[in-house]
Amino acid sequence: MGYFLLLILSLAIMIFLIRVPLTDRFPPAIRKMGVIFLALISLVFLALLIASFIG
Repeated sequence: MGYFLLLILSLAIMIFLIRVPLTDRFPPAIRKMGVIFLALISLVFLALLIASFIG
């Protein structure tokens, strides 16, 4: 059950990254850092999910 929630969370973060661009009120550097941060979080969740299936 925990792995299923982890999969949903990682998919939700990826969909958020694809569908919801960050608004223009932030400077480009902050927007870039936020996108990189969210992408790294989603990659960590996917790595945990894959490791849980393999392990």
